[in-house]
Amino acid sequence: MSNKNPAYFAFWADRWLGGTSGWSAEEKGCYISLLVHQFVHGVIPSDMRRLARIAGCPTEQAFGMAWESVLRDKFEPVDGGYANPRMAEERERSVKHNRQRREAGRKSAAARTAVAAVVPTAVQTTDGSGAATTQTQTHTHNHTPEPKKRARAREVRVEDLTSDPLVISAASEWMRYRREAKLRPWTLTTWRQKLAKAEQDPQAFRDSVRYSIEQGYQGLYAERKDRGRPGSGLTKGQEALKEFFDDATS
Repeated sequence: MSNKNPAYFAFWADRWLGGTSGWSAEEKGCYISLLVHQFVHGVIPSDMRRLARIAGCPTEQAFGMAWESVLRDKFEPVDGGYANPRMAEERERSVKHNRQRREAGRKSAAARTAVAAVVPTAVQTTDGSGAATTQTQTHTHNHTPEPKKRARAREVRVEDLTSDPLVISAASEWMRYRREAKLRPWTLTTWRQKLAKAEQDPQAFRDSVRYSIEQGYQGLYAERKDRGRPGSGLTKGQEALKEFFDDATS
C-alpha cells in the first residue's frame, strides 16, 4: 500500500444507514472518526486509550462500551492495529486513482515540453567511382513555436501629408489625444481627407481640435454658437451626433 495519503473517499449513504441502524449518536460519531483516521493513516491503533482520543470520547470507559457494543465487529486485526475491510478497499482505490492521475500528468508535461524531434532526410551523394548514392541524414528540428508578432498598424506621419505648421501642430495634438483615449486610429485615407480640408482654414482646424478635446468628443467638429445649422432643422446636440457618426464612418 502506498504511503501517499489519499485525498477523499466515496461515502455510500445507503450502506452507512444500513450498517449503523439502531446505533446511538455517540456510537456513530466514534465510528466515522475511526474510519477517517484509517483512511488517512491506513490503520487505527490497537491501544484503547489512543482509540478513545481518536474517536473523541470523553473517557476511555465510554469508548470501551461503544467498542464492545458495536465497533469491534466493524474492524479486523491487521499489522499495526485494526482496519475496516471496506474502508481498506476504498483507500486502495483512491491511492491507485491518484497514482494514475499523477502519471498522466507527468506524461502530458513531458509531451508539452518536448522541443526536438529527429527527422530523416534523404541526401544524394557520389561514391569514389562517381556513382550517385542516397544516404539518410537526421536533422534535429526545434518545435518550440515562435511567438506571434503582433501586427502593428501603419503609423501616420502628419509631416508627410502637409507642410502647414499650424495644421501639423493641431493634427499632432489630435492624434495624441486619440491615442491616450485609446480610440481607433484614423486611417491614412482619413488623415489625407481631413488635412486637405484643414489646409483651407488652418485656424478653424486648430479651434475644432481644441474644442473637441475639451468636450471629450471622439469625433472632430467645430464649436457652434447657434442651436444648429441654418435650415438644417437640427439642434446643436443632434448636429454633434451627426458629425460624430460621420467621423466614425469616414
